[in-house]
Amino acid sequence: MQDWKEKIQAIIDEHAKKRAEVTTTLNTLLSELKVFAGGIKAQVIEVTDYPLTWKIEINGKVFLVTENDVDMAQTIMDQWEKPTGEKRDLNEVIQELLVEKFGE
Repeated sequence: MQDWKEKIQAIIDEHAKKRAEVTTTLNTLLSELKVFAGGIKAQVIEVTDYPLTWKIEINGKVFLVTENDVDMAQTIMDQWEKPTGEKRDLNEVIQELLVEKFGE
């Protein structure tokens, strides 16, 4: 069995990996939006670590995307609404969340 210190370090490492993956994807997509939409303001304003939350601004509207939002959107369910263990593409999920949250 892993030592408790190794378990904590593994959680910290996984958290940092998730933060980096989502932040990089968000920044890439928001840059694409800025180019496409002719200079609108689109940016990640702030990232909070615990709980993992990204504050996004698009054209003056500010909204939050949480780690839970991303995890739920990535989870693939079977016909009985049970998680299959497979995950949807992060890029696709972030695009959907940006549209959903901006449209609220």
